[in-house]
Amino acid sequence: MGVSRTKHPEPVINDDAHADPLGFLIVYVDDILCVGPRPVVEGSLGRIRDEWTCSEVEWVNSAKWLKFCGMQLRWQGDSLLLGQPDFARELLERHGPVPGRQVPLPKIDMVPEVEDNIDPADVRKCQQLLGELFWLSGRTRPDLAFAVSTLSGWVTKCPKKVQELGRYLLGYRQETWEFALAYKSCLTDQGEPTDELMKLTLLSDASHAPQGLRGCQGILALWGGALVQWESKRQPFAALSSTEAELIGYVDALTMGESLQVILNILEHNAMIDDGQFEIRGDNLSGIQLLLAPDGPWRTRHLRLRSFVLRERLASREWHVEHVPGAELAADLLTKPVVLLNSWESFRRTLGLIKFSMPDETSRLCRLAEAVVALGGLVLQNGASQFVKTAGAVSLSALTAWMCCHEGLASMVNSETVKGLVCFTEERRQ
Repeated sequence: MGVSRTKHPEPVINDDAHADPLGFLIVYVDDILCVGPRPVVEGSLGRIRDEWTCSEVEWVNSAKWLKFCGMQLRWQGDSLLLGQPDFARELLERHGPVPGRQVPLPKIDMVPEVEDNIDPADVRKCQQLLGELFWLSGRTRPDLAFAVSTLSGWVTKCPKKVQELGRYLLGYRQETWEFALAYKSCLTDQGEPTDELMKLTLLSDASHAPQGLRGCQGILALWGGALVQWESKRQPFAALSSTEAELIGYVDALTMGESLQVILNILEHNAMIDDGQFEIRGDNLSGIQLLLAPDGPWRTRHLRLRSFVLRERLASREWHVEHVPGAELAADLLTKPVVLLNSWESFRRTLGLIKFSMPDETSRLCRLAEAVVALGGLVLQNGASQFVKTAGAVSLSALTAWMCCHEGLASMVNSETVKGLVCFTEERRQ
């Protein structure tokens, strides 16, 4: 749904796909996230509040996190952070203390030994833990993706081994709980969009037949140099060579990229249709050469047929393919267990996965005072014993990147059904 200008003095909501949008709304149950220039955000949400009773406004700033759709947003300098620190802390507290780890997984055998006398209770524990970790890996922590994907396939075969490696993964999460995705502005000093904003890059890599199994592939989608989508999974069928495994990954990367094109064209007012640059990067020279060569021997005919749709896009110059060394390809870490710390540091730099700083001391003291008052009120209201029993931890990607290039962001809740949260971001600093 977009926000467009009409004959009315203020912007209004308009679902006309051909109208020139001034902002965008995301609706999640009764929460509404509004993105656009500040006057548009205020005018649009003001019109909505004329119709429904909503909670008070809370601004997104650098002092605290704001929750929406299971994720949290906060400004840090000129970067907009997207993370889940509250859920991560709750997860660690629920599963108890674990030793800290520097990498998600150790060197492991990709063909685990099947356990005897599997207890259904162990299977349920694994499903719960991996479901919680998947909530992180699929939204704000791509560095967990390969580990979660791999362990999920072992749950019914070796649940005790999965629990052991799951706690290893929790140890890594404990050491890196302060990491979040960072999105910076794609505007020049004059306020004009940079060329990077018209560029969509897909990084693709595949690990062919690890220990005789179907290959693992990883894909990262970067828009304007910022991560907007990713995946790590087993390939759907066995490949006969590393070239074929890589080609399967390149075709899947094209599918992901073309699905993103639809969203990005809406966000950029269809500017990417004419000016967009779309490319796939991989480290397999033979696979790339096969895509670029117009013909070849009969022995590679099946590979040309399998990759025909991508070869067609390359021939029409809609897409481009580029070779990069494997050591520089971040998607490699989504295909195998890697224990080199330098590789993980490079992976985080490429994806914009950074450590967030804690709010200033004044903000922390203010929140501490508020917490003390709130806890005291709970004790007085419910009694100390009841309070001790019930006390516990306090339990968006492409659009996030786009938000950094505009002035406003807001979320609203219809409180006629559920009391919720309304929030605006502070006006973007020039």
